[in-house]
Amino acid sequence: MLSELRQYPADHPYADAPLTLVGELPARLMERLPSGASVAPRLAASARAHLTGDHLTDLRLQLLRLKAQEHRLLVAQCALLERQIANALKQTVSSLPVLGGLGTLGAAELLVEVGDPRRFPSADAFASYTGTAPIPASSAEVKGGPVHHRLSRFGNRRINAVLYITAVTRLRYDSVTQDYGSATSCRKDQA
Repeated sequence: MLSELRQYPADHPYADAPLTLVGELPARLMERLPSGASVAPRLAASARAHLTGDHLTDLRLQLLRLKAQEHRLLVAQCALLERQIANALKQTVSSLPVLGGLGTLGAAELLVEVGDPRRFPSADAFASYTGTAPIPASSAEVKGGPVHHRLSRFGNRRINAVLYITAVTRLRYDSVTQDYGSATSCRKDQA
């Protein structure tokens, strides 16, 4: 049955089977489960529940136990892979892993996707490759340049996502980035 649940696409009704199975438990069992949107603690709590004697409820509990086991195994495998990636990053000569806001997986993804950064002749070429270069979006010009820009929908979207997450994280925690963000927004407000 679990192998059948795995083969459904994300938009299929059975794709979030653990959540559905938890939701179909009797009220007396549901009230003993932790509340919230996160499925993992609810899976773990339902895996500890005792069999009730009701055939359908017991079947659901057995399926939830299997899903909880799968979840624990996947979490352990992800942690192991992340440690291996961190060790591989330490062996490279890159300074990416020490940048604030860029985690182990983000640094690894940048190294894999970009390769040798010297292949880009300029920062503008890199920005174009990553999809972070602004595109002129206005017909009017002031002082020889366009008035409005829009974000590019082209470029490497994976790198773009890593850079976006890094920027948002740094805006929260890094004072230099916060100062830069404030100065940029002040310039935009004055224009």
